Amino acid sequence: MQQFRALHLSQRRAQAAFTLVEVMVAMSIFALVTASMMSAFTRQMRWNTESERNMGASAVAQQVLDSLRIVDPTTMPASGTAAAQNIVLGDRTYNVYVTYCPTGTTFCTSDNVRHIRVRVDYRLHTLFTTETVYAALR
Repeated sequence: MQQFRALHLSQRRAQAAFTLVEVMVAMSIFALVTASMMSAFTRQMRWNTESERNMGASAVAQQVLDSLRIVDPTTMPASGTAAAQNIVLGDRTYNVYVTYCPTGTTFCTSDNVRHIRVRVDYRLHTLFTTETVYAALR
């Protein structure tokens, strides 16, 4: 009777274990799921970095426009592009170009009005461009 129980227990243990094929299939499925998750994670990180750069460029442009807002338009250049400003925001350095009365604009009709274009570049790529008109109010 003891031999029968021992044989019965050893058969139950053999049935409870995984075969090599089952383990290999499970590992393959795990590898596929992990690879797809890594791809999605990498894509998300790239998108997040791009969004951070674009938001930084927008903030830098706003900073430049705010600093120009307190300047009297009659003291601004009548045309042309000012030298590039290097503005650091976080760990990135943006190049900002301010153009006064760009060609083809009709807003610069007097000394009291300036059409201003602000372009923000990062690593030789334009990330943000905006335009506005400043006028001297009396």
